[in-house]
Amino acid sequence: MSTAERGSDQDQIWTYYLRSLETLDLSFAALQRAETISLPQRTSQFRGLSARDLDRVFREIRQELELEVCLALLASFEVILRDDFDARVHSRKSGPKALTDAFRALDRRTQEARRRGPALDQLLTEWKVAFPSASNTIGAFGVVVVNFRNWLAHGRSWSPKGHGGYDTTRVIKATQAVEQAIPEFPRLTDW
Repeated sequence: MSTAERGSDQDQIWTYYLRSLETLDLSFAALQRAETISLPQRTSQFRGLSARDLDRVFREIRQELELEVCLALLASFEVILRDDFDARVHSRKSGPKALTDAFRALDRRTQEARRRGPALDQLLTEWKVAFPSASNTIGAFGVVVVNFRNWLAHGRSWSPKGHGGYDTTRVIKATQAVEQAIPEFPRLTDW
């Protein structure tokens, strides 16, 4: 599947996110209107909740949705960056010769080490070298796309140093900042 075909993944993820937010808001409003939360289903997670507890539960659900969508977006961005790497290594994409040469050297080292591909932070390091004026922007993006993604993907079992409080807005802003700083950078967001 090409990057262009895969590009719609981000649109689908974003649509899912917006629909989920709307569903949460509608559900919350409907439950708030009930005088008491006495749902007929004995298994309802909302049965018997006070208004304060209901508010807390919906805030928790919304926070978890944010993290789910961040992980889905970051994983889709990673695929696009890896596809871009492969295209540059195999001469299917033009761009700065220094970046293509660096990617090819990285590809050789990766193959020699018998790994499936370079780590994402290695790809971003090569982008920093090729575009030193955007190094800070790429670094900020790296914190999101590497550190935050790893924290999300690997069970959130450690303290989220440097990326606590990230949400979809901060992920999108970091992504758009690197896209604007480097015109040659793969397009990760189209909305």
